[in-house]
Amino acid sequence: MAWKHRVNMKDQFEDDGVFETKRDEVVKRLRESPATKDGEQGEELTQLLEELADTSNADEFDTVWDVIYDLADDGHWLWIDTIG
Repeated sequence: MAWKHRVNMKDQFEDDGVFETKRDEVVKRLRESPATKDGEQGEELTQLLEELADTSNADEFDTVWDVIYDLADDGHWLWIDTIG
C-alpha cells in the first residue's frame, strides 16, 4: 500500500539544535502539507499541531508527537520521514 501524503523531516531529527527552532519548523512543514486538508484526519492533525506548537520541552513534544505519528501511520495516510 502506498502512502497518501509524505513530509520530509530528516534534517529536523538528525542533529541537536535549539528545541524551539526545530519544533517550529516541524509544525510549519506539517501545516503546509496537503494532509492537513484531508478530511477528518487532516482536522485532527491540525488540532494536534496546535498542541505541538505549544510544547515547551522535549518531553511534551514527544508526547504529542507520538499521537501525531500514530495518526499518520493509520492506513498509510501520512509518511513522516525522520530517518536519514
